[in-house]
Parts: sequence; structure tokens; C-alpha cells
Amino acid sequence: RKKLGLRYEWWRLAHAVLATVIVFIGLVHVLRVGFYIDDPWKRALWSGLTAGAIGLLGYTRVVRPLRMWRKPYRVTEVRREPGSSWTVVLEPVGHPGMRFAPGQFAWMTIGASPFSLEQHPFSFASSAEAAGRLEFTIKELGDWSAKVGQVPVGTTAYLDGPYGAFTVSETAERIVGIAGGVGITPIMSILRTWRDRGDRRPAALLYAAGTLGGMVYREELEAMARERGLELTLLPREAPPGWTGPAGLPDEGLIRGLVERHGTQGTQYLVCGPPPLMDLAERTLLAAGVPSSAIRAERFDIA
Repeated sequence: RKKLGLRYEWWRLAHAVLATVIVFIGLVHVLRVGFYIDDPWKRALWSGLTAGAIGLLGYTRVVRPLRMWRKPYRVTEVRREPGSSWTVVLEPVGHPGMRFAPGQFAWMTIGASPFSLEQHPFSFASSAEAAGRLEFTIKELGDWSAKVGQVPVGTTAYLDGPYGAFTVSETAERIVGIAGGVGITPIMSILRTWRDRGDRRPAALLYAAGTLGGMVYREELEAMARERGLELTLLPREAPPGWTGPAGLPDEGLIRGLVERHGTQGTQYLVCGPPPLMDLAERTLLAAGVPSSAIRAERFDIA
């Protein structure tokens, strides 16, 4: 998509159209050749499979948008955050809002019909205990997200979701987050939810960003470290004057240190950020003996 210079919404449309065309051409080819499906039940089977595929597309592009249209949201705040990021706050209009598991995401449409191609996936940043006030922190990266700070308060929005498995198992004894840049968003939702629910399970976080001043939620995270015992490691790539903590890029030593302190049994590791960090973290965790089932990973690249 990026090499071709296609906008995100046209890329999604092209996928849907091409998939439909391929399915239809495949059916025509099979029926016309007829050699392998000369029995009526075989023809019925192939016709049913094709109808099912087209029906799924119709559900995605017609039925689901209709459900979204009945449950609109209103933009109540657009708040500037550090690091070229913005927090968009949505409140439900005429319904109680969306229930979600912390760490999940939703497809968002702002200022357009729910039938529009302008749908973008963003992780919830707010606590799952606040279904009536949903927050999404969005970095200026993609075609649409670069203009998110210009969204007027009062704009109508629609959500499709929740989706995703970047969640904490109920059997996890503790969590360790490894986040880079705006990848802190779903982990922040988890930490906020634990705070609001009074969940006292231990938590640790390694948070890397370009600068200390560019770290989203820094003050709130530092408050969690003071008040709730969050083991917080801030890792700015560029250390400010007087900074006594670690600085530079994440490396194997830092990640192995997390495993040494928190172990491989009963600990769930949550990794979210740019591809180089994701690759390093997953490779190092597995090499350190962390089971793949204890690692949750979420990559941001298409919004």
C-alpha cells in the first residue's frame, strides 16, 4: 500500500472488490468446466460457498454499519498529548456505550457515515470501567491520523468492536509491559482498569520513546509507580540534562533483566510498539525461556 501510494481506505476497498471478483470468477470457472462438479450436489455446494462468501461481505458492509448507525457517539474532547499524539474522547448518544476488555481495539469512523470507507483501528486507552467515556490516543502517523487534532468537538462518531486478543489472562499472576511510543495505549488501558477495579496484582513497565517529554501518560504512570507499586522504567532515546535513568534504544539486556526479575511462570508479557522493538522483544523473551503462550504482541502500522 505504501509503496503504491494508496490511501488506506482505497486499499481496504480494493481488497473487498478483488476478493469478490476472485470468488465470482472462480465459481463461473468451476461451473463452466463442469468436469469435477457434474453432480447436482457438488454444484449446490460450490454455489452455497460462493453465496456465503458474498453474504459475509454484505454483512460487513451493510448489516454491521446499520448496527453502528443505531449507536452513535459524540466527540466531547480532543486533547493534545506529548509526542505528536492526540487523545479523542467519545461519549455515547442514547445508549450506555461499549463494553470491552482492556487491551482491545475498535474500528472508528469520525465525521462520516458508518457506511464510509473511513474506518480506522485504534486501541482503547481508557479504563474498561468507564464505558460511558471512551478515550483513544492517536499518533499523527497515517493518512487520516495526521489530521486527528483538527476534529471539532461535537462531531458524530461510530465504533465497530471491540476486537483483539491483547488482553490479560485471569490466571496471570503479574504482567510486564514493553511499550514503544504510542504502543503504550493498550497497556495504559489495562493499567487504568486494574487501578479502577482495585486489582493488586504486580505490574512492571518498560516504556521507550524518543524523548522524556514525548512520553504520553508519563505523569499518570509516575503516579501509579508511587501509589500502586508499578515498577516503571522510562527509556528516552535522548537523555535530558540531569537524567539519571537508562537512556538509548531498548536492548536485550534490559528485556532479559525484566525476565530475571519477574520470571517465566505466572507472568504475562505484553509487547506493543514499532516493528524493531517488537522483533527484539519477542525474540529475546522466547530466548530467555518465556513460553509463547505467555506473550501478547500487538503491532501498529496501518492507521
